[in-house]
Amino acid sequence: MTNLKQRFAGAILGLNKWITGGLALISIAAYVLLQTGLIEDWKYLIPLAILVLCGMFVMVADITSKLNRIERNAIQYLQAPNKLHSLSTCQKSLRDELKQVRHKRTINIHHLGLDMASAWQELNLLIKSTAKSKASGITVKLLMFTDDISELCIRKPPPAELRFIAAKSKGQLRKIRHDMQRLKAALGKVNKRFSFQVRLYAEVPVIHGFALKAPHRKHYLSFGRWVRSDEGSDQASEWDWGGNKYRMIAAPDSDAVLTDEALMFDEFFNHLWKHASREAFDSSSPSKEGSGGR
Repeated sequence: MTNLKQRFAGAILGLNKWITGGLALISIAAYVLLQTGLIEDWKYLIPLAILVLCGMFVMVADITSKLNRIERNAIQYLQAPNKLHSLSTCQKSLRDELKQVRHKRTINIHHLGLDMASAWQELNLLIKSTAKSKASGITVKLLMFTDDISELCIRKPPPAELRFIAAKSKGQLRKIRHDMQRLKAALGKVNKRFSFQVRLYAEVPVIHGFALKAPHRKHYLSFGRWVRSDEGSDQASEWDWGGNKYRMIAAPDSDAVLTDEALMFDEFFNHLWKHASREAFDSSSPSKEGSGGR
């Protein structure tokens, strides 16, 4: 709710500056005209008064529009804790968040992905849009599931879903490396700072999703889960990515459960990044395709 209050206060403050400034200038102009004798009768100021009233009407209409939008956002915010979202809805929400980034602020995103087969196109467009935004640059850290299923530490044979994700990761990583050269060139042309790193992890994904870390914080996350291969089975032997069951968590959040889930995401991401992954790509050295151990 804090973000909504800040936006409301900022909108009202901005409008008040325009209203106050406009009225002050018109009042000064009217006083000067009367004192210099250029206008001897107040009736000649009626057009100016009408202009002021029209301006105030427009300002009030604008304030009403902003209040209505804030009310809609508040309703969505209050309903969010009890609602799961699709991946596409979360991606749209992140795009909307980045449109609010102020001048000379740097965007920082952590993405804990699977094979990135469907998510990369959106992330690619998101990075590309930075070239036309007010942001000074963008930093992205991407974790992808390993392209070598033999790296996965698991006693029984890896479930089919994880084998499929590993196979997709290999081809998708090649595409990301290829696209990244174009992105780096496009952002360089407009003097935007750009950092993009990819690491491959080899642990069963407990949680996945993406998080906006700066200039403000918002998480979009879902949970992987073990499921039964069939209804008659008494063992959860298959892994499922969770489908379109994402949580949207703004920070700070008054819901302790959602706040804890966002913290789980951050801690799992940091664990994988620092202790359980190998480098695959770094935009600062494009020719380097990491192959180090986990």
